[in-house]
Amino acid sequence: IERIGDAHWKLTGDVEIDKDDTKIFADEVEIFTDRDLLLARGNVTVTTPTQRISADSLEFNTKTKLGTFHHASGSATLQQESERPAEKSAFGTQEPEVLFYGETLEKIGDKKYRITNGGFTTCVQPKPRWEVTSGTAILNIDHYAVLQNSLMRVKGVPVLYLPILYYPINKEDR
Repeated sequence: IERIGDAHWKLTGDVEIDKDDTKIFADEVEIFTDRDLLLARGNVTVTTPTQRISADSLEFNTKTKLGTFHHASGSATLQQESERPAEKSAFGTQEPEVLFYGETLEKIGDKKYRITNGGFTTCVQPKPRWEVTSGTAILNIDHYAVLQNSLMRVKGVPVLYLPILYYPINKEDR
């Protein structure tokens, strides 16, 4: 830990920050307490009970818990088991998930992301059968994804271009 200024700290090495239900791991972290700003670089991973994002770097507001991940990928559990009726367990014991990635992932809400030059899928196999890529997407976990200039790929083959796509991701099992 190195103190750079009155409100500026620099942490290097295997940095781990645990605050409330959020954990941040990185090679290097700078904290600006006067601006509620955290900058993380190198092997950045942020986890919550339902989400996990890995990135090259992160700019994060420690108060709002919003920020921008660069060259990132992540996963999120769509709904907690306690929120899903037992008779609708189409996924067996595995929780349904959404996988997403992008050149930038902007966390713009508790479970809402703006993805630039990336994509997503709810097919969580080692090599997903399908994915939708897009120049810009808004992913509202548990609710929907809205994509602009989207391309659907099945087994890596482009099959459908849509200038705009609304894809429901909801608790009613579509």
